[in-house]
Amino acid sequence: MGAVQNLLSILLGFGIPALIGLWMPKRWRVVALILWLLGPAVVLLVLGGIEAASNPTQDDLAKLLQGLALIGSVLVLPWMVAGLTGFTLGSVLRGRRGATVLAPARPAPAHDDGPLRANAAVTRLTAPDGSLMVELEAIEWRNGDWVQAPRVTELATGRRLLDLRGSDWHAGATFPREQAVRLSMHSYRRGTAFALEIDLVTGRYTVEGSADSGAIADLPAVFDGDARDPHFGPYASSRFLPPARPRATPRAYGVAFLILLGALLAIGAATYLTLRLAPDHRPQKLDRVPAMPRF
Repeated sequence: MGAVQNLLSILLGFGIPALIGLWMPKRWRVVALILWLLGPAVVLLVLGGIEAASNPTQDDLAKLLQGLALIGSVLVLPWMVAGLTGFTLGSVLRGRRGATVLAPARPAPAHDDGPLRANAAVTRLTAPDGSLMVELEAIEWRNGDWVQAPRVTELATGRRLLDLRGSDWHAGATFPREQAVRLSMHSYRRGTAFALEIDLVTGRYTVEGSADSGAIADLPAVFDGDARDPHFGPYASSRFLPPARPRATPRAYGVAFLILLGALLAIGAATYLTLRLAPDHRPQKLDRVPAMPRF
């Protein structure tokens, strides 16, 4: 039974925060961790409130509150240390898992068409007919956010049709027919997603579901164009812009304020109950001095 209790304690104190850091969405991770760490304090306060409502004897209630305070002081620090350690481990595993999924081991180069960035993890995809090669370079464009930035090369001539390495564009590549490639493009910064098809036979590119098309030679200008230009706006690259920080919304400030207010109310209620229900320690008056024991 003791081993089961120890295993359950480790799971609750260390495993649950690790799962929060590993799997929970980023916007809820901190809130969930704070609620989990404050859970024991809330439980102790609830127990104290139930006892205060059911037991009118102040001496017994004061002893109960003192016992709860002693238990809380012994358990709070190890609980928080275990929770923060587990959350840190989960966050580290989350970053490594994203890097493993989006950054497989570098295969042997099949075609030398220019230097790649040092220490870059690159996936090379070659068309079945040997006409095109797509290189997907894993890039952490913002802390914890990974993308596979594409570079498309015509193998016969070595011409680079598109090079978005260093940007926040994420792509997946397929080859629907000979001398053609289809890129599923997504920009995490702008929230833009579309499918781009490059066809060497016609010498043009097209955007699926849109009338946008043009010569392949003009394709780099589409992504490197001025973001203020209406023609280039939806597909403008952010490779020369600093990563955008998440904007603080009124809802985020409201959640933070409620957490702070709840913590202050909990501390205030615990302090009030302790002072209000603590026994009055009055000095005792001795009528006579006790005799010293004889040995």
